[in-house]
Amino acid sequence: MRGSLLTMQTLIQTLPPEEWRTHQLVKLTNYLLDLVETTLSVGDTEDKREEDVEVCSLLQALGVELSDISPYWVRGEVTSIRRIFDNIVSNAKKFTPKGGAPIQAFLASKGSQVQVEIVDMGVGIPPDRFPLLFTPFATGNTPGLRGEKSTGLGLSIVQQLLEKIGGEIAMESTPFRGTTVRLTFREGLLQGLKRKLGGRIPERVLVVEDEPVASVLLRQQLREMGVLHVDTVCTGGEALEKEKEGIYAFLLLDSQLPDMTGADVARILRAKGKNPHIPILGMTASCAWQDKNRCVEAGMDACLTKPLPLATLWEALFY
Repeated sequence: MRGSLLTMQTLIQTLPPEEWRTHQLVKLTNYLLDLVETTLSVGDTEDKREEDVEVCSLLQALGVELSDISPYWVRGEVTSIRRIFDNIVSNAKKFTPKGGAPIQAFLASKGSQVQVEIVDMGVGIPPDRFPLLFTPFATGNTPGLRGEKSTGLGLSIVQQLLEKIGGEIAMESTPFRGTTVRLTFREGLLQGLKRKLGGRIPERVLVVEDEPVASVLLRQQLREMGVLHVDTVCTGGEALEKEKEGIYAFLLLDSQLPDMTGADVARILRAKGKNPHIPILGMTASCAWQDKNRCVEAGMDACLTKPLPLATLWEALFY
């Protein structure tokens, strides 16, 4: 259906521009494309995998001004999260005068959640329209300032997508002064690990990596980040023995070791380690989300794909 509408749009645009109907048909086609896109977006996300999604980069790509450039990770299906921000920012732009104040975003960690406030200085929403905001096909009384027509599905879709990934939406608006959309997401695994570390660089770290070159590189990277003491071992058995000393504040753990898997090590540490709550960041050569999930299910706080550039480590843990 979408392919047919795109073909129709292309054909319409080849007609002589002086014909009034051409413009009207193009507008109608755009409207129908938007309707199809928004209607199908919820169904398209069924049974998709959950991942950590870094939202600051998404917002910046949409032209939103950020109050804080620190990375924030949320948990959910990546297509759903992109669609949520696309819809909210599109609405904000639609009802903000061209050349007006920029759309802004304010991000904050709230316990095990991440809150994102998107603020515009547009025309606002009349109080009598608030009860209908999340009703499918309900639209405001006035069209967008740039002439766009709304399907009335955007906020309804956003609410459904957020519910599917365990999030919420709330709104505040004052006519002629703007609108604030408050989105709440479950924090990503990396966000949770950062919270667990408390933004502090650990004094002593244990690196469990059987590849000598990778082990040396990780030790150097951690020292460049300000870690004072970095110990390295190459087997799971050695890691379990070293952890009994109770001196480590953080553990970097490879998923595949000569004597056992990283998941086995994590499982044992969580069950009977000296510090069963020690922050553990897994490392894997696999890009498959199933492999990363197995590490997390075994007790690791998060898992990243190797190799780990210094910037990736820094952003994931302390930035």
